[in-house]
Amino acid sequence: MEKMKKALLISSPLILAVEFYCFSWITELLRQQSDVAILIGIALTCGFITGNYFLFKYLLTKKQTTK
Repeated sequence: MEKMKKALLISSPLILAVEFYCFSWITELLRQQSDVAILIGIALTCGFITGNYFLFKYLLTKKQTTK
């Protein structure tokens, strides 16, 4: 269990950096003039929100099982 705690602690900054990069890329798409870019941005936003939901749910279950 200690290895899992260390792995989550080490991967947290990496996950945060990827989150910021994806968020800025999606907002960049949403600001484009092209309708296709906006539709892709909306689809990616839905995927981003869904992915974050499952990521937080996974992290909460790991945190509860490591106590």
